[in-house]
Amino acid sequence: MLALIARANAAPAPDWLTALLEEQAPVIAGAMELSRVPFLEVSFDPSAAPEGVRVIDADAGDTQVRLRYEGSWAAETPAARRDVIRNLTHELAHVWQRQLGPPTEDRLFHEGIAEAIAIATLTSCGAPCGAEGRSLLLERERACAAALASGPLISNSSVEAVYGCGAILVLAVAASAGCSPSDLYRAFVDGGRSVDGFLAFAEQSAGRAHALAARAFLFGNHSLAKPLSVIASLRAGRL
Repeated sequence: MLALIARANAAPAPDWLTALLEEQAPVIAGAMELSRVPFLEVSFDPSAAPEGVRVIDADAGDTQVRLRYEGSWAAETPAARRDVIRNLTHELAHVWQRQLGPPTEDRLFHEGIAEAIAIATLTSCGAPCGAEGRSLLLERERACAAALASGPLISNSSVEAVYGCGAILVLAVAASAGCSPSDLYRAFVDGGRSVDGFLAFAEQSAGRAHALAARAFLFGNHSLAKPLSVIASLRAGRL
């Protein structure tokens, strides 16, 4: 059973928001094969962001997810519901990751793999999970395209690089290896949570061409290339 905790001294969250979390958390956790539905701690501050702006700040532990909603969440809209579900799915993916031990990997892999798990979960789950994985994937592609214009990803800590290109890389390697992002993360953990371990998994499971493409994607400077062509070449193992 879901335990939804209101944070002390916080404004009451809108009814539609708490109802959505109570409805979707068990569904998404089940689709992700979490051992249990985490506790959700929710706070709401309508004055902490400019009018018309919605902000979600969240973090996940072993058994609990903290969700902080700031700004204009009072009105229920399709875009607001989508953002809540996407964020919830990403945070539940972090809970899933922590089942395999404390995260020590670089942020690009930690966040990128969580976002890849979220995209895969929403895609496979479909309507019951309340959001579309395909549209999230396309948004991450656009974010990654922007990051590629700034030079090598391995030294780029932007949101676009970490969440966008991180997810795109993981999904590409997982697809080439014929496994899920969750299976890839298990192998990544077993390999020491390192870049070299990730690339070794890519070579062993997807082949040398895809491993070389993954390395080039991470370390190469693609600022003068067409970014969507770079992503396509990564997926094809020809980068």
